[in-house]
Amino acid sequence: MRANRSYIKICQTSGCGNYTRSPIVDYCASCETAIRKNKRQQIKDDQKRQQNFSKKMEPRAKPKPVSEKRKVINQEYFKLVDQFKKDNPNCNARINNFCTGATDDPHHSRGRGAYLLDVSTWIPVCRSCHNYIEQHPLDAQKRGLSFSRLSTNETI
Repeated sequence: MRANRSYIKICQTSGCGNYTRSPIVDYCASCETAIRKNKRQQIKDDQKRQQNFSKKMEPRAKPKPVSEKRKVINQEYFKLVDQFKKDNPNCNARINNFCTGATDDPHHSRGRGAYLLDVSTWIPVCRSCHNYIEQHPLDAQKRGLSFSRLSTNETI
């Protein structure tokens, strides 16, 4: 006849310290319940993920290139530009070796922000002079073609 040996096993969950129900089971009753609950939750999460992948995604709406408010401002601006070109057909910058002589667009000497529709801050320039002004801001300021937006005491 064999002697009854009692096997005492400690739960395999780290930090638990409880004893298991039998020598075959690796976890105590409370840890085993938590493990089963986690497995059930994982299965539910996997099912939700599969459902989300099977759904067709609706395409996002493309952002408007120009807002409604800006459209109205642009309409007024381009009318002013056309009239400005008619009133000022010659380039006022006259930068040597660059100037073509005819006005192609207005240069906004104070910037376009608050002065976008203020024709008094515009200077009629040809495209080549305008490129030079934009690429050489310090020289343009010396020539009186551009003004710093930071200082407000200068007049046009």
